[in-house]
Amino acid sequence: MNGYLDQYPYTKIYFGSGKRNDLGAICSDLGKKCLLITSRGFAQRLGFLDQVKATLEKAGIRPEVFAGIEPEPSDATVLKLAEHIKQSAPQFLVALGGGSVIDACKCAETIATLGMALKDMYCADSVTAAIKKTGGRLRPLIALPTTAGSGSEVTKYAVIFDQSEKTKVLIIDLALCPSIAVIDPELNLTGPLKLTVASGLDAFSHILESYLNPQAGPDWLTPMSIEGIGLILENLPRLKQSLSDLSAREKMSLASTYGGIGITYKGTGLPHGFSYCFKDILPHGSAVALTIVPSWRYYLPAVEEKTRKLAPIFGVDPGLGLDALGDGIFSRLNDFYRGLGHPARLSEVPEMTEEIYQNAVKAVMKTPQKLANAPRPVPLDQAELILARILRS
Repeated sequence: MNGYLDQYPYTKIYFGSGKRNDLGAICSDLGKKCLLITSRGFAQRLGFLDQVKATLEKAGIRPEVFAGIEPEPSDATVLKLAEHIKQSAPQFLVALGGGSVIDACKCAETIATLGMALKDMYCADSVTAAIKKTGGRLRPLIALPTTAGSGSEVTKYAVIFDQSEKTKVLIIDLALCPSIAVIDPELNLTGPLKLTVASGLDAFSHILESYLNPQAGPDWLTPMSIEGIGLILENLPRLKQSLSDLSAREKMSLASTYGGIGITYKGTGLPHGFSYCFKDILPHGSAVALTIVPSWRYYLPAVEEKTRKLAPIFGVDPGLGLDALGDGIFSRLNDFYRGLGHPARLSEVPEMTEEIYQNAVKAVMKTPQKLANAPRPVPLDQAELILARILRS
């Protein structure tokens, strides 16, 4: 087992190609009845659902299937799943899918077991508070990710689309960390190029943003993050050449998990704050990636030492002056994007409009804590001007 994964205290992690076939043994002491939650057809179409069911049944576990989680799950889907959990009364849950499936399970189980309203979960750490108040206990959640990007299999986050507010909502609580993550890179082998690239860029953003953020973390977090950034820079282009490159898939899965661990400790920054307003024109990972360079450019005076540590990974001399150092890294990062067949700037996205720029600025201003916690804080009285300059830089 990877040493970094062993040190993570919130989720027990099993990593490796073929690990899905060990699921029954891994879950054998959790009970005899589980609810297996997946998307609207991906896992079933590719045979993964049947494989997971078989390993559970071999261990004497009865899996009931709930298939119907859409990308960017809505509050209505979460409530439907919560009702099914209450009626089915499983002893544990298995989430087979991308971040959307895992996030829906996190929220639905909380509603089903603790009786919380979904909107009551929008406040950070509200789930932990409800557990303490009610004495309740969430069922074990076992996550099997089928993409390498969100890191949701190990995070304290869930993203839900609130239909009444017409916006994504981020729910934050350590109680949402899955009990077990079974990370099998073979589950990613059939991912198409566009999804692979967008997911990989999401993982890259998680690692980089958490690395640059000033919040505290364990001593091993910095070397883990630096390793993860290098893994993505090397292996995502390999998948552009061959989507069936299992070695590259393994390294991207590992980096994705690193990213999930990083943001659980240190959170994300301005790029994620901006990104949700681009959801109608860009995949999430792409939206975040395109706001990294302008945000990092703003951060640069406050993250000089951290940036110099990363320079060799980008093939840039760490001894350069700060402006030249930044320009060198940002140029290499833009080349990395374009090598993936991906835009390097927001201005290269044909659907970008002035209204979307303005909405992105307004969205970040609604979260003053994110402004204050950025590596280089954004003063609230100057936030609108600074954020607009960042996006257009």
